[in-house]
Amino acid sequence: MKKVKYLIVGQGIAGTVLAHTLEDEHLDFHIIHKRQPGESSSVAAGIINPITGKYFIKSWQVDTLIPFAEKKYFQWEQKLNSYFYFPRIILRSLHGVSEQNDWLAKTADPSVKHYIADFVDVTPFDWINNEPLGYGQTIGGGQVKWHDFLTQSEDYWTKNGVYTNALFDYQALVISEDGVQYGDIFAEQIIFCEGHFMLQNPWFNFLPLDGAKGEALLVQIDKVHLDIILKHKFFLSPFSENVLWAGATNKWEFSHFLPDEDSEILLHSEVAKMIRQEYAILKHLVGIRPTVKDRRPLIGRHPVHSRLFIFNGLGTKGTSLAPYWANHFVEFLYKNGDLSKEVSINRFKNK
Repeated sequence: MKKVKYLIVGQGIAGTVLAHTLEDEHLDFHIIHKRQPGESSSVAAGIINPITGKYFIKSWQVDTLIPFAEKKYFQWEQKLNSYFYFPRIILRSLHGVSEQNDWLAKTADPSVKHYIADFVDVTPFDWINNEPLGYGQTIGGGQVKWHDFLTQSEDYWTKNGVYTNALFDYQALVISEDGVQYGDIFAEQIIFCEGHFMLQNPWFNFLPLDGAKGEALLVQIDKVHLDIILKHKFFLSPFSENVLWAGATNKWEFSHFLPDEDSEILLHSEVAKMIRQEYAILKHLVGIRPTVKDRRPLIGRHPVHSRLFIFNGLGTKGTSLAPYWANHFVEFLYKNGDLSKEVSINRFKNK
């Protein structure tokens, strides 16, 4: 029988970052995961955007989250001998004179001015539509190429013998006072990082997590090199050579994990507003994001089973949230730290 301290179920953004964080602390674990249709992590653009919303406000805790995330992603690149994290400037098109004025005002706002720069001329990019009111620059952002990071991490852990490529069977888990047993693996604690599949979890499906269907396109443009991100109604970001990621839509009601024709039509029309030359649609991507009503992660211990934990609900900002909160969670698990009330699942006890 194999004995480990932690059994991790799920290897999307949450599970991958958590496992690397545990490894940084020299804590042993085993991962169980199998890729399934509807996973959002492997099709995510991985954008870190410090300024969001129509009022150009800072994302939650961005001053802490981004520097921490950058440090960790660079560290994990070195470990995997790879490159998957890229600092990015985000060019945001401005719709209307009022938005233009608001942007100018923000460049002088002490709380955000180190993330917001003046307008930029996109004329050198002869394939980008030049907006009448210009593009404002958001600086301090970044991008993780999650498909690469997830695949490389899976290969790394498989070679190290700590990865099982299989669907998790809830009925096969045996819970005791000392830990949990799953097949020939005994773990002191089990941590569920399942994304929207948590809705099927018999121990944590009481939490207020919903699935939001997001769709994006991979589009190919010949002889284009993009190292920035464009933001119009949707994002246009680098994916691979001559290939861009365009998205994403958002649907709260859906009946399947397949691409929707109306979403493709919408994305196609919006891409045409950003690009002034011909492009080809290579692939239509679909992912179901794990979203929480208060837009905060779901982290904590099961209220009855003390050996069961959850690290989930990172949503659309998972790329910036995951490293900091994984570290916070590990300190709670291993160093008996206090879990922040903002992310603890205990905030839903009496609701």
